[in-house]
Amino acid sequence: MDGQSLDIQHNQRFWDGNKSAYQGAKNSAVLIELTRGFLGKRILDAGAGDGTLVATLRKELTNTKTVGVDLAPKSEIVERGDLTDLQFTSGEFDTVFCAEVIEHLTPETTGKVLAELTRVLKPDGHLVLTTPYNEKLSELEITCPECECHFHRWGHVQNFIEDDFRTLALAAGLTPLEVYPARLPRLRRFRYLGGKLLKSKALSSLRNSKRKQTLIMVAKKMANSNKKAA
Repeated sequence: MDGQSLDIQHNQRFWDGNKSAYQGAKNSAVLIELTRGFLGKRILDAGAGDGTLVATLRKELTNTKTVGVDLAPKSEIVERGDLTDLQFTSGEFDTVFCAEVIEHLTPETTGKVLAELTRVLKPDGHLVLTTPYNEKLSELEITCPECECHFHRWGHVQNFIEDDFRTLALAAGLTPLEVYPARLPRLRRFRYLGGKLLKSKALSSLRNSKRKQTLIMVAKKMANSNKKAA
């Protein structure tokens, strides 16, 4: 069995046994506002978890079709599926979300997942990728009292900054359009302002703070891209 298979099995066991709320669930509405200009008619939420983002997209964008898939679904509106082997045709979606997922994956699996997400994007489609920003993994490390193994409380194995996201996008054949950290819990208060103002200089302090943040990227699959999934 290869490392990727072990990685997938590890994450499935983790989420099958995890009863807590998904981190991205509370921030679904503000994430939609920040990316509204990049949302198409057919949307995929890859790593949909409890289905909050899927449900919110269906409620707010009634003229779109949104599908959610997850290795360990926590909702009946989310399909079970492996992000390294999606059961969708190439170019099926205008927009693909992958929120708070890649920090749980090894670098090898991350590359395979992004290649697959790129495959199911149509030319000129957009990938929205989020993860904790510049996370200090050791700060949330705990020790098992039985085996004395050290591991991250939420199963995170990677941390990312802006240049990491740009590198991932280019390796997958995508062009990064927007890459920035944001304090989504604070921005929720100003959601009524709309995505343009949420990303404005007026609210830049909510992105430049050293407090806990989310790193967000919107990347585009260019119409002339010849990149294929690995």
